[in-house]
Formats: sequence, structure tokens, C-alpha cells
Amino acid sequence: MTLSGFTDDWLGLSLIALVVLTVSWACVMWRVARRAGQRDAGEAKAAAPANGRALADPAPLAAIARLIDEFETLRAEVQGLRDEIVDLRGQIVAPPASAQYSEAMALAQRGADPDQIAEQCGISRGEAELVLALQQRKMKAH
Repeated sequence: MTLSGFTDDWLGLSLIALVVLTVSWACVMWRVARRAGQRDAGEAKAAAPANGRALADPAPLAAIARLIDEFETLRAEVQGLRDEIVDLRGQIVAPPASAQYSEAMALAQRGADPDQIAEQCGISRGEAELVLALQQRKMKAH
């Protein structure tokens, strides 16, 4: 696994975990606000005036407003993390291939055998076979 693959996997999993935790937290807070609203509604019925009109309780609305504010804050943080991921991806640079391996890949593309590649590029036969295997894998992928 390459560093960029590991970084992408780690950042992707972190983002998913953040979203799951955020949704879970929002569900818990919604249940708490709902229970508080039900409890307050029961208390309001008990304290209702004789004409039957219940007093309006702003507690559930305030809880929802807080949840919306926190959700927007989390959304902004996630966007910041996305921007940071893009920046980090731009900083990851693959090491340049040496000239002899670039030449070996070119020879492999032209169909040279391992002995020819090893001799012309000054690499071992095992390295030449590896270059050929990489080239064949690359051709199968495309």
C-alpha cells in the first residue's frame, strides 16, 4: 500500500466516523429534546388554566435551534477537513523514477526480453523481470 493510499483510506475512514458520530449525536439530542418536550407538555397540561389552553413551551424549539447551530458548525468543520485533504493530496509527490528504470519500462513496452533490458539498462535480470511484470500488469489494467 502506498502512502497516498494509506492517507486516503485513513482520511476517508475518519470522515465517515465523523459523520456517523454526528448523526448519532443528533439522534440522541433529538430524543432528549423530544422527551423533554413530552415531559414539559405533561406538566403544562397539569398547570393549564381552567379554560383548557396550555402554555407554549419554547424548550423544544430552543433545543432544535441549538442542534441546527451545532450541525452547521460540524458541516463547516467537515468542509475544512475536505479542503485540508485536497491540500495534503497536492503535497504528496511520487519519487521520480531513475533514468535506467524509465528506459527499462520503455524497452519493456517495446517487447524486449529480460536479458536485453538488463544488459542495456545496467540492472540485474531479476530487476528486468520485475519491470516486465509491472509493464504487463499495467497493460492489463488499461
